[in-house]
Amino acid sequence: MKLTLLLLANLAFSYSFAQRTDTVWYNNKWEKTEEIKARHYFRTIEKVASDHYVVNDFYETRAKQMLGNYSSINPEVKHGKFKYWFRNGKVQMEATYVKNEPVQMKQFNEQGDIMTEWELIEVSRLVDGKLTTELVSIERAPKFPGGQQALESYLSKNLQHISSEKGAGKVFVNFKVKPDGSISEVQAIGSSDPLLSREAEKMIKRMPKWEPGIQNGKAITISLSLPILFN
Repeated sequence: MKLTLLLLANLAFSYSFAQRTDTVWYNNKWEKTEEIKARHYFRTIEKVASDHYVVNDFYETRAKQMLGNYSSINPEVKHGKFKYWFRNGKVQMEATYVKNEPVQMKQFNEQGDIMTEWELIEVSRLVDGKLTTELVSIERAPKFPGGQQALESYLSKNLQHISSEKGAGKVFVNFKVKPDGSISEVQAIGSSDPLLSREAEKMIKRMPKWEPGIQNGKAITISLSLPILFN
């Protein structure tokens, strides 16, 4: 299976500038209520930016039921990481949403075993000389060790700002992540500057082993594409 993938950005948020927290009460059917006697479940809404709300839902026992990120509360727009728990405290589901559309999901049973797992990734192909992309569902995309933030840190630390006849520019580098996580077939594309291309290729070749992509429960070879920006 050979795919060229553009990894979706990891949607992480900073909670360091919270502005206010509101509490909303629900009855035992998860319907909003203002009656004290009907209060059962409740939700806290923390506004941390004009387009970012951190929402916590709780069972009547005050055990956490959900933690999620919204870009809007009215109307509700899920945008970012979400986590759900069973009543026994075990994780029920982990998911990522982009404008209410799920792009990643992992579901567990009450014993903690993974029941289903998938994520959407952008597949890039050259068709008649033009770059086209489409969303494809895969069980688990390859991941740099430590995740997206670790990948960004690696690129930042290893990027050499070099001068050339063309000056700054962006280079897309295609490479394969093999079932053992090793990197192979590194090739820079989209740049007319060979110096930038060589530098980008060297950076990718020096990467540590990735966590391999998984499909149908097995590690597979997947071709990735990463943009490298020189400035």
